Amino acid sequence: MAAVVALVCVSAVVYGFMAIDRTQNLGSEDSSTTAETSTVSSEDSTPEEPAKETTRASASLPPPEESCDDPRVLVGKRRALPPGYEPGDLVSLMAYGVPIYGNDQLLRLEAVEPLSDLVSAAASEGHELLVISAYRSYAEQQQNFAHFTGVYGEDAEIVSAPPGQSQHQLGTTVDFTNAEVGYQLLPAFGETDASKWLKENAWRHGFIITYPDGDEQGTGRQWEPWEYRYVGDGLAEEIHESDMSLREFLTEEGVRPRC
Repeated sequence: MAAVVALVCVSAVVYGFMAIDRTQNLGSEDSSTTAETSTVSSEDSTPEEPAKETTRASASLPPPEESCDDPRVLVGKRRALPPGYEPGDLVSLMAYGVPIYGNDQLLRLEAVEPLSDLVSAAASEGHELLVISAYRSYAEQQQNFAHFTGVYGEDAEIVSAPPGQSQHQLGTTVDFTNAEVGYQLLPAFGETDASKWLKENAWRHGFIITYPDGDEQGTGRQWEPWEYRYVGDGLAEEIHESDMSLREFLTEEGVRPRC
């Protein structure tokens, strides 16, 4: 029998709107259940352990370094970014002509031109995409997570990453929105033609969805069709061809966020 799904939308402190499905029993990124049932290496290994050998070497990049700036760095519960980490090459999206909704946003320089190309390519096929959120500092994520904790309590991690665990702190992650969802962040975005275009084409511009549909048990987060992370053309193509989620692929790569 299909379960009755109840979605509740709430306003976020820093960006748009999000929704939570309280009927889902999402796994945690570092839960023992996930570690036992996952078909890939768990990201739950302790920071003191050496990185495990991967079964597939990334063809487009040199051997992994222990760095927060490496495009293969895995960010999660046991791979948190330090409070003081901030990319050194953040630039204004507005200054580079990238369409945004609301206030100006920052992104690492290497990701700006590919992002502009992605949005332009989507527009050429009739799909509106605006960036509603990009780089978010540790302190900003603290505020964001505190808001969701006040609303959802212990369920907050399903819809928002604790500080240090947000992909946005890397400075290579963006949230998209458009008029079809009222310029908010809603699961309904995943049903739009723009979202379907992203699913088919974002990797061509170096972007991969961070919380895909079907990997909720692994990430411990709900599906977020609006959030994409820039990893570069070569790596994005490898991930696309691997049929693995971003989390699964980066777990194999074994790059830790040391900075």
